[in-house]
Amino acid sequence: MPWLALPIGVEYGFSSAGAGALGSVLLLNYSEMTAPEVVGTDLIFGLVLAAIGGAFHWKFGAINSLFFYSSWPVEFLGLCLDACSRGTFPREN
Repeated sequence: MPWLALPIGVEYGFSSAGAGALGSVLLLNYSEMTAPEVVGTDLIFGLVLAAIGGAFHWKFGAINSLFFYSSWPVEFLGLCLDACSRGTFPREN
């Protein structure tokens, strides 16, 4: 599988797009992972990369503190509304 992932890495290096979609297709077709496992892997991968990138931006002062701290109440409200709506939508099994 590393030889199949090499072109994905090269493409991502040039365009910074499509690595998640292409990686998901690769995992679905050439591994024993189920679709929910592939989606979970993609989400965790993106979360870790976003946290690392955010830490670098924070360290080098590329964060707009006024916007960052003023957006917390709205983000928290969205989180609460999302959590409250979880029981109202039917789940497909």
